[in-house]
Amino acid sequence: MVLGVVPSSVAFSPDSERIATGSGDGAVKVWQPGGKELFTLPGDGSKVYCVAFSADGQRIATGGDDRVANVYDAGTGKKFLPLQGHTARIVSVAFSHDGQLVATGSRDQTARIWRSSDGKQLHLLKEHDGVLR
Repeated sequence: MVLGVVPSSVAFSPDSERIATGSGDGAVKVWQPGGKELFTLPGDGSKVYCVAFSADGQRIATGGDDRVANVYDAGTGKKFLPLQGHTARIVSVAFSHDGQLVATGSRDQTARIWRSSDGKQLHLLKEHDGVLR
């Protein structure tokens, strides 16, 4: 597995059969653990700081410089939905254990909770004194 650029985020699928890598060139690639690249997720070229698989392994969420978290189908790589609302780069992303929610953290000093089925923002967690990581 040769990436060509420094990966800024790495995540295993729950079954350990796939690895997602995000990088400074905006690429998010999905690999087999043995090093075979399966596909590259479509992106806008903005640096990717975080990647996460849903607990069932069906979705991948990403976040980065473009201030939008994107959720993809982990089997096909097709974009499922964007999560828009942050005003600065997204530096962390996570799915709830049941896969119904996505949480994002941003340099705008907020965390946001989104419904993963339609991208609706459910909660805004603010009043952080510093940058979320």
